[in-house]
Formats: sequence, C-alpha cells, structure tokens
Amino acid sequence: MNKILKIILIVAVLLSAIGYDGYRYMIHKTKAFSPEQTVDYEKASYDLEVFYNRPYKKGREIFGSLVPFNKVWRTGANEATTFKTHSVNY
Repeated sequence: MNKILKIILIVAVLLSAIGYDGYRYMIHKTKAFSPEQTVDYEKASYDLEVFYNRPYKKGREIFGSLVPFNKVWRTGANEATTFKTHSVNY
C-alpha cells in the first residue's frame, strides 16, 4: 500500500511539472506573436494609460478569410485592452 501511494505521488508531481512547463511555454510562444504594449499620455492634471497586445497579421489574409465578413470579432490579441485614468491634483 505504501509503495502504491509513493508511485501515485511521483506520477502526480511529474504530471504537475510537465503541465506547468507546458503552460509557461504556451504563454511564451503566444506573447511572442502578440507582444504587450503600454502607452501613457499626460497633459495638465490628467494621466491616461492604455495597455494592449499588438496583433500581427503575419502574412495572413484577415478580412473575408480569417475573420468572415459581417461577423463580430475581437480587436486585440491575448488579453483585453485596459484603460486607466488618473486625475492629478496639484
């Protein structure tokens, strides 16, 4: 019984490690094709920050092929675009 628990524990640890490595590799490869970008704008007492992922066309036909006409599609890549505003009082 003790030997079976050790084997189950070893298999669970190995599967967890493989899963984690696979997840990290997937994130790395996905981010390489759609890099993150942050743009800041400051004027007077206002501050605006926009975070987005830049999608790349990579030689593909986009409209009419990858994205069918008359269909809703998501702009951006990987993560949702976020806007942060700050009002600075001097």
